Amino acid sequence: MFSLLTSLVSCFLPPLSQYVKFYTGMSVESAKMLSIDHLGMNVEASRDGQTFKVRLPYPEVAKDRKGVKDQIVAMSRASAAAAPAQSSDK
Repeated sequence: MFSLLTSLVSCFLPPLSQYVKFYTGMSVESAKMLSIDHLGMNVEASRDGQTFKVRLPYPEVAKDRKGVKDQIVAMSRASAAAAPAQSSDK
């Protein structure tokens, strides 16, 4: 399931760095998904030559695989909608 969802995120959804910016307020140069569970995802992010882990909780608890996908899509939509506003904040 993890590899399927990481493929979904990398192919069809906004970059994870956009999720990190939206949900934490931190701008990062890159981000990659490390793991997912029913509560959220763990991401490895890089900024200014430093790498660190970030936990991004889902808006709601996922009860099953479809719920995980639905939560990731919800996060994607929210971060994509905010992307134009975030880029003008720089």
